Amino acid sequence: MTKSKREIFIDQQFELVANALGVRVKRIKLNSSNSFEYQIRVDDLEKPNGFSVYIGDDYQCWYLELVLDAFNKPLIELFENRYLNRKDLFWSYFQLAQARNKSFKVLLNEQAFDASVASTTIWNDFQVEITAPYSSHDDEFEALHHALLDLFCLVLSLLVQNETWEVTGADIQPELLLGREEGALNRALVNRYERSRYNRALCLDEYGFTCRGCGSNLKEIYGPLGKGVIHVHHLVPISSMGAGYSLDPLKDLVPLCPNCHNIVHRQEPPISISELRVLTDYHDELIFEARKFTP
Repeated sequence: MTKSKREIFIDQQFELVANALGVRVKRIKLNSSNSFEYQIRVDDLEKPNGFSVYIGDDYQCWYLELVLDAFNKPLIELFENRYLNRKDLFWSYFQLAQARNKSFKVLLNEQAFDASVASTTIWNDFQVEITAPYSSHDDEFEALHHALLDLFCLVLSLLVQNETWEVTGADIQPELLLGREEGALNRALVNRYERSRYNRALCLDEYGFTCRGCGSNLKEIYGPLGKGVIHVHHLVPISSMGAGYSLDPLKDLVPLCPNCHNIVHRQEPPISISELRVLTDYHDELIFEARKFTP
C-alpha cells in the first residue's frame, strides 16, 4: 500500500470516529523525528487548555496516548468532578476498553488508576495509553478505529454535562463546558455532544449495521442511501433504568432496523429479541437478552 493511500485510510478512521461521537477533531501530521505519526485535537478545546491524542504505528501495533496541555488545571478539575458524579459510567467504558485492547492504561498523577485513590485524592494529571495490535493490513485500520473509539468514549464521558439517559435526538445534545484561552472553563457550547452517541457508537462498532432481528442491511437494499441507517434498541427500557443501573453498550444494546425496532415497541413491555426472531424466522449466533435488574 502506498504512503498516500495509507494516510487516506487513516484519515477515514479519524472521520468515522469523530462523526459517530459528534465531535470535531483536527489531525496534525508529525515529522519523522517524532516517535508518533499523528496528533489529534478536539477543535473546541484549544491550546493550552485541552488535550492531544498522539498516535503511532510500529511492528503491527498501534500506540495511542492522551496527554493534557500544559495549562490543564481547569480541565483536570472538570475531569475530577465528573468522575466523582458518574463513577459507574466511567468504569463501564474503562472495563470495555480494557477488554477490547491488548494493553489499556489509565494513569492518575502518574500512577495506575485506582478507584479508591481517585475518589480521595486531588487530580493533578490524567493520561490514557492504548496498545492495539493487528495481524495484517486487512485489520490494520479496524484496530485503529476500535482504539480511537475506546479512548474518546472514556475521555469524553468526563466532559459531558448532561447525566440523564433521555435520548434527545441526533441533533439535540447536552452541553460541554469548554475552556477559553486564559484557562477558565466557563463557556458553554450548547447542542454539541450527546453521551448516548457514545453507547450507540460502541454497540455498532462491535456488532455492525446488520439488523439482529431480521438480518437485513439497509445499505444492501437501498445502496448508498441506506448506509449507516440503523436503530439501537435498549434491551432494558430506558424508563426502567434507575440510578443504580450502569449501561453496558455491548450487553444492553442491539442494532435493529427501523421496522424491527418499531415492531418490538408495539407492545409494553417490548417483546424480546428471541420473540422477534420467531416472527422474522431469522437465526443468529449472537444472543441478546435483557440483563436482570431491580430498580
